[in-house]
Amino acid sequence: MIRSILLILIVAVALTACGGAANSEKESSGNEVTPGVPHEEPPIVEPTQPAEPAEPAEPAEPAEPADQTKDGQPAETIQVELVVEGNVESRTGTLVISDNGYYLYTLPQFKFTPEEPNMDQVYMDNFEGFNMRIQTLGAEPDLDRERDNAELELAMLGEVIEMKGEEIGEPALRDSLFYLHSSDSTLSKYIILREIDGHYFKVTVNMPNSEAQEGAGPSFPAMIKTIQPLNQ
Repeated sequence: MIRSILLILIVAVALTACGGAANSEKESSGNEVTPGVPHEEPPIVEPTQPAEPAEPAEPAEPAEPADQTKDGQPAETIQVELVVEGNVESRTGTLVISDNGYYLYTLPQFKFTPEEPNMDQVYMDNFEGFNMRIQTLGAEPDLDRERDNAELELAMLGEVIEMKGEEIGEPALRDSLFYLHSSDSTLSKYIILREIDGHYFKVTVNMPNSEAQEGAGPSFPAMIKTIQPLNQ
């Protein structure tokens, strides 16, 4: 009996000693220890390096104007927009350089020819009555005299009407110095004065009242808007 009691006391003391050792190990490590599972050290995290600042993007080169090449010369062809019966169409314009110090783009079925000093003509290939005359006026023309002369010329045909704003079908020509019109039963005539970069151009458009007018009517304003002085 006494031996049994002594054996129980010895086992109790041994278990108490083992529990104290386990608690001591848990406290010293700061982590719970699971019997039978190997203890793993926490991974070492390397400090991250600050990201390199991104290099500033180089500014994009400015786009060349639609009618110029990279060397600043007029392009051989461009797409010219014109309004036909309320619809915007695009046609290929071909470069023409005048001896009078300017260039423009002619549309298909139209031809360019020098006519007089300081004057050129653009006409419809199969209908030469459809034409426009482009006259260069220099840098300091007498604008009042030019207007008076235009009104006298148009008055010989009919009532002179000055067109402004949306009355002018081609928006690019609404800044013209004047845009005059007259007509009779056989002919419609327009005289337009343009100032472009200090250069003055007077354009006279003749359009017979015939079926061909439907195609020629939008074409002349579309070509007029491409007139530009040469860089000299």
